Amino acid sequence: MLDILFILLMSNAIGHTCARFNMKANVHHIGETHWQLFNECSKGMLQSFLGSLNTRGYPDRHCLTDWNVLGEWDGKFRIQHAQSKKFLCFNKRARVTLRFNGTDVKCTFIEEIHENGYSRLRSSWKPELYLGFNSRGRFQNPLSFHLKPRCFDWIKLVRYVPESEKNVCSAPPKPKPSTPIEHSPFAYKVARSHFLKKVSATHESLYRFTSLKI
Repeated sequence: MLDILFILLMSNAIGHTCARFNMKANVHHIGETHWQLFNECSKGMLQSFLGSLNTRGYPDRHCLTDWNVLGEWDGKFRIQHAQSKKFLCFNKRARVTLRFNGTDVKCTFIEEIHENGYSRLRSSWKPELYLGFNSRGRFQNPLSFHLKPRCFDWIKLVRYVPESEKNVCSAPPKPKPSTPIEHSPFAYKVARSHFLKKVSATHESLYRFTSLKI
């Protein structure tokens, strides 16, 4: 009898403990770890702007320059734009692109940290491919890695963004339609008369001839 009572008391205690634990767990919201990647060659941030990639971004424009990093068990990771949810990938021609589906091996990278503090992002699809951009912020051909290594160097800025502080970027407001101009016969005649006065060969015309003195 005492054994049964002891088991019941322990069950109630464990149940209350689990209830308190679940209540506290629901209070905390999981955020995201965002990266900003500064390219040493272009002196700008990697950004997704109007569906294209460049490194002309500014650090305070988080809606364009924030990236999620989704790690895998073997140290590889995928880079996803925080706002558009598109993944940074290489295509079959070894060019950089953005995709909604990031499960392909072309969308996985490995970070290499060098002694100078810079990071290099190497493709796990083809180890000879590194992510780089030129001085104008455009994609740099990976074949030029040994000629322009500085264009493949990155400074990584990492920050934690809680769920309550995520930036929600709204679409820019649509321009207001312009008011159509009403063309009355009187306004047409005035404009026509003014135009003919300017082009006619008179003293006040723009095209009047000047006499040449010999």
